[in-house]
Amino acid sequence: MQIVLNELNRSLKNIDDLIDYFDLEAKMYNYRSHQILEECEEVFVDLLNSFNNFYTEKRKFNYNTFIISLYGEFERFIEDIIVAYLEEVLKIIDNYNLLPKKIIDNHFLLSLELLKKVIEPKYGGSETKENALKNLNDCLSASTPFSLNTRAFALHSANFKHTVISEHFSKLEVENINLKIAKDRILKTFVEDYNGLSAGVEVAPDVSFFLLNDLVARRNEVAHGNFSTLLSNSEMKNYVLFFEKYCNSLVKVLNNETLKLICEFKAKLIGPVDKCFDDGKIVCFFSNNVGFKLNDVIIGKNSHEMVQSQIIEIKVDDNNVVEVKDDSNYDVGIKVTIPFKENYELLLSQM
Repeated sequence: MQIVLNELNRSLKNIDDLIDYFDLEAKMYNYRSHQILEECEEVFVDLLNSFNNFYTEKRKFNYNTFIISLYGEFERFIEDIIVAYLEEVLKIIDNYNLLPKKIIDNHFLLSLELLKKVIEPKYGGSETKENALKNLNDCLSASTPFSLNTRAFALHSANFKHTVISEHFSKLEVENINLKIAKDRILKTFVEDYNGLSAGVEVAPDVSFFLLNDLVARRNEVAHGNFSTLLSNSEMKNYVLFFEKYCNSLVKVLNNETLKLICEFKAKLIGPVDKCFDDGKIVCFFSNNVGFKLNDVIIGKNSHEMVQSQIIEIKVDDNNVVEVKDDSNYDVGIKVTIPFKENYELLLSQM
């Protein structure tokens, strides 16, 4: 999923650079030909005069370019992150019948929708009818290995307002994703700052996701040749920043969902934390006959949060070791990269 997020961040940077170019255009508009030194090329004077005459309409084209580009990048990101999340799920669960129930329930009908798309002459995607049918058959016959029609879960007829996004992730058994995104510190801090709200205040969904829903509305207006109030360049910057924060928060939420599945299917229970030191980065516990080594991933969780970290140092009886064997219940101290808490239960990831 990080690859998808990195691609989006590159695209947002390009759009941000485009807005900087719009600012240069605005400065250029304020010049007049008599301000240009006589030795300047005549062609530049002609260009500047033409630009001044066209600038009002050019701002509309700039606005249209921004709206369509930003929404297009966001739409592609949502489609790709749905597929990427499913691919992560399939790395964790290798039995079709053990997949989250909603994924199983929705896969058949969504695969049929994908088949309808694939056989249309105007279809331009990479999926094939043969591959979609094979994947569907493998799932229905409980074959091992199997593949999902992951792209089927990304199909949509409505634009991605926040409610539509929530409906799509609900089909993956990721419930209340809007609530989780809105509560994430990355987006919440931006929304508070943007709206001049005090830190920690309860924020309604319509406020948290106003810029998302507003972009969808503006995209529809542009697509139909209508115009609302144009955005200033500084306002455009805020939209880009919002989507950067939103998408980073979304990926954090999905990473947490995959971690839950790892705990259920691909992790071995160690036991509770005994003590934490060095602001939670030194974790002491009893190994309970679970073996592990340097660079393994350990998970800590309680009733409302979970974290994971590589093990970067291990000590037994105050001696540095590279591995703890599974032949005894050792009193162990490990060093991790992010803080753990004393009320965490520990699991060893087997991914």
